[in-house]
This record gives sequence, structure tokens and C-alpha cells, in this order.
Amino acid sequence: MKTIAINTPQQITSGYIKLSIIEWCKQGVSSKDIQLKLNFICDKPESLFNKFQVIKNKIYFEHKSY
Repeated sequence: MKTIAINTPQQITSGYIKLSIIEWCKQGVSSKDIQLKLNFICDKPESLFNKFQVIKNKIYFEHKSY
């Protein structure tokens, strides 16, 4: 299981997040095994989790070797 932790909502689109997902994708880590951890209190975390899922799906679609 891999976890990406963010400290602010703006970090969800950071290059660090994308590069980490790309690296794990190339290593063969399953998309479902990458989770997001919020290190802050948020009144609507669903929107961040949804955005993270979209980012993961896009990266896996573009980089997964068949």
C-alpha cells in the first residue's frame, strides 16, 4: 500500500503527487493501492478524493504498459 500525504488542498495538483504516481505506476503498483492522506481538517474531503482519483486514472491510462 502506498500513501501520498498532503498538507494543503492546493497540493493535490502538485508535480510531486503526479511524479510519485507515475513512478509507482511504472513499478507495477496497482492504482487501487495508492491512497491519499489529508494532514489537515477539511469540511468536504470528498472533492479532494475525487480529484485525486481523476489524476490517478489519467496517469495510469497514459503510462500503464500493456
